[in-house]
Amino acid sequence: MRIKYPLLVAALATPLAAGCDGIGPDSSERTLLVQHHMAECVGEAITLCLLVREPNDPAFGYRHAPIDDFTYEWGVTYEIRVEQRSVPDPGTDASSSRTVLDSLVVEEPVAAGTEFVLYLTAGQNRVQRVADDRYRFYDEREFTCSVSVCDALAPEIAAGERIRFEFAHPAQSTEPLTLRKWEVCDRAIVGSTLCVP
Repeated sequence: MRIKYPLLVAALATPLAAGCDGIGPDSSERTLLVQHHMAECVGEAITLCLLVREPNDPAFGYRHAPIDDFTYEWGVTYEIRVEQRSVPDPGTDASSSRTVLDSLVVEEPVAAGTEFVLYLTAGQNRVQRVADDRYRFYDEREFTCSVSVCDALAPEIAAGERIRFEFAHPAQSTEPLTLRKWEVCDRAIVGSTLCVP
């Protein structure tokens, strides 16, 4: 487990920033726990979102908006302190606030082989085959599979199916995920863009 403390630069810059962009009294701090994998979510489009929760919340939820100054890595859990800052004159359809990383409290890689379930919607190049034994989803993450498994996936992906994947994290974060199992979601869920467990 690696523990990191607030950056001195951020601590020194905060009073100056508060005076310059009017965030002082209109800001608030909170702690967020960040899950070791992202998940597909639906906002303006189908995309990937961080999974976050506050320490007292029982379940993780989707985080659609970015966290400024936070660099996320698959296979790592985080505890972070963030500051919610108001945005003066945000403009049409823009958010009136933004979330900024204040400090990275805990950064802990999960064990190699840690499994998780991820539902992905194929079509519109969301899931693409990049080699005989490899796919990439959302231009974000790759996963490996045997050639026969990858071949079996190909027509379902071409058909734009929603697929339940079971993945395992690799030993090194730069390596692709390992596909353990997959199945097409229940087609009986009529009119739903989401497939639920």
